Amino acid sequence: MSEYQIHIASQTPSEAVIDSVLRCCAAFDNNDKTLFESAWVVDKAYFAMDDQVFDGMDAILGLFNNIGPLVTTHFLQNHRVEFKSDKVAHLTCYALAQHKKAGTGLDPKAIFLTSGSRYFIDVVKDESSGLWKITKFIMKLSWLDGDRAGVFGQ
Repeated sequence: MSEYQIHIASQTPSEAVIDSVLRCCAAFDNNDKTLFESAWVVDKAYFAMDDQVFDGMDAILGLFNNIGPLVTTHFLQNHRVEFKSDKVAHLTCYALAQHKKAGTGLDPKAIFLTSGSRYFIDVVKDESSGLWKITKFIMKLSWLDGDRAGVFGQ
């Protein structure tokens, strides 16, 4: 169970679309699998980060299992929402993401990785929950600073 409220009734339609990516990133930052799963259409989930593709919810949950335990903070800004219909939308935004290994968040000398990127996200409205959920998430990295291998062990 998530410690975060998953459904916020007072949102405007655009805010509800944006909330899909906010739930996704807040879930990474808090290692909250319930919140993470609430952001995705399970049977249509697709995520790509440059040349890395995670097709299907099992693959995306594998990514979550690698990032969730880290100390991360994702800042999202400059959201733009284009409604294709009353149940389909496209969302873009910019992201700044900070990453450190678990337990090292307050250590100023700890290995880190910071990234700047653009997100391109397709979402649909899930009628059963009333939530907008991600079907396709494309992350295009613009820059990196720090030690990718040191944080992710790659």
